Amino acid sequence: MAWGAGVALAVALAVVLVVVLTGGGGPSAASTTTAAGTTTTTSATTTCTTAATTTSAATTTSLTTTTTAATTTSVTTTTFATTTTAPRGYTAAELAYFRQIAAQSEFGSAAGEVHKWVDDLRLAVFGEPTEQDLATLDRVIEEINALIEPVQVSLVEADPSVEIHFVPVNDFASIEPNYVPGNMGFVYIWWDGEGAITRGRVLISTTGLTPRERSHLIREELTQGLGLLNDSWDREDSIFYQGWTDITRYAPIDRSVIAMLYRPELTPGMSIEQALAVLRELDRG
Repeated sequence: MAWGAGVALAVALAVVLVVVLTGGGGPSAASTTTAAGTTTTTSATTTCTTAATTTSAATTTSLTTTTTAATTTSVTTTTFATTTTAPRGYTAAELAYFRQIAAQSEFGSAAGEVHKWVDDLRLAVFGEPTEQDLATLDRVIEEINALIEPVQVSLVEADPSVEIHFVPVNDFASIEPNYVPGNMGFVYIWWDGEGAITRGRVLISTTGLTPRERSHLIREELTQGLGLLNDSWDREDSIFYQGWTDITRYAPIDRSVIAMLYRPELTPGMSIEQALAVLRELDRG
């Protein structure tokens, strides 16, 4: 579930985003997923820019022919090589999925603009996480750091920019007033007047969930807090799947979408159409 919202303040801070995980998420707004698998969505504003990569592989096949004449045998070998080159840029499917996940949000108002962090994420843990919760969190942080640049996520004990609370679901509203009831995981983010995310809060229920479901929500909510606030019904293997799910790893297309948002060519406040135009011209890198 994800939530995001934006409000222009006289001081320059003005946008709020939220994302909730229970099987889906959304862009600069908020998204919610209930155990029953139902979701509500309210759009918001988002912007982003990305690039692409190239991979090539070569395979060689050799054929041998033998000709016999009287008492002499000669052997001739011919080698055929075929080379397959992967697309240099992002595929149409990756670009379309990026549009879905980054352009909207489950809740709030993040319609059509890129929102992303420009400073490192300083993450602090609150509440009562289990050892498995903390192991999952470490793993997700490591995977995210391998996908995004130049910002990175780290755990801190003071002055966090992102809070993650492991508490009973009944305590969610007292910690985050923007919480949308019915969600076992929730994320809310704030961005400034230029669209750069400056703050985030993640809620993970310690009640009513299996350890695997909690691991899923940790991954989904933290990922949506990067600025990818929407869910989709298109891909059941995706961390952004709209329905209730307990998958605990990124699908290949999830990794592409995360990396695309954090390409340095994409800047906060860009329209999604501008971001896509940039991404179409980029190699994967």
